[in-house]
Amino acid sequence: MVMHNPPHPGETLLEDVLPALDISIAELARRLGFARETLSRVWLGVQADYDLWQARQREQPHIERFAAIA
Repeated sequence: MVMHNPPHPGETLLEDVLPALDISIAELARRLGFARETLSRVWLGVQADYDLWQARQREQPHIERFAAIA
């Protein structure tokens, strides 16, 4: 399924997930069985996927090739 303009993962976590569960990030990590740092790395991966999706949606500039030097 193609997603159009996915939600920002940080906003989703801070505005939807944590308030709905009424817990902190550290508590979420504990309940998931992750170290706090591991959860941060996982979320960073989600953020990277989001950033790549956003970058792919933008118009890419035309880049000229360099002439070969003999």
